[in-house]
Amino acid sequence: GKAVNLPLASVVSKDMFPDVDLVVAPDHGAMTRAMGVSTAIGFRTVLWATKVRDQASGRILSLTLGSTVLAQNGAGAFGDVRNILVVDDIIDGGYTFRLLAAELNKHFPGIRRQLLCTHGVFGGSCTPPLDSEYAYVSTTDSCSNAVVGKNVERIIPVVERLTIERSLLHA
Repeated sequence: GKAVNLPLASVVSKDMFPDVDLVVAPDHGAMTRAMGVSTAIGFRTVLWATKVRDQASGRILSLTLGSTVLAQNGAGAFGDVRNILVVDDIIDGGYTFRLLAAELNKHFPGIRRQLLCTHGVFGGSCTPPLDSEYAYVSTTDSCSNAVVGKNVERIIPVVERLTIERSLLHA
């Protein structure tokens, strides 16, 4: 079935991510979502990565942070970054996020990384958990595979809220 479009930006707040200095989208497709989250948590800078895939197999060939500011001026151009939040729609196998963690570590070594996604699918290939690369993983309650203590630190109740809102709307 088609994934439900959950409004990630409308369910996050500055309280949830108080110390984030930089929001990162793992590819161009995630930019709008990342910008929405960035606005919701207090207008943080958004940086994006560029992903190149093998068209035949779908395999990711490369992932690089795609910012001319970063390329020309280095990480210092972003100020004192101490906490990075990566935002995307789906975590499945986790390969994108492992590559991104390595890329972020090149430019922002030793900086705390968090991960926020709409759908925590956590497919069979997402082992070991992403907590070796990310200090904190958050997702919504759209997938039953997301389990606190196993593969995420926080589950944001969205589906439950949308169901309640729909039932009130049709009452």
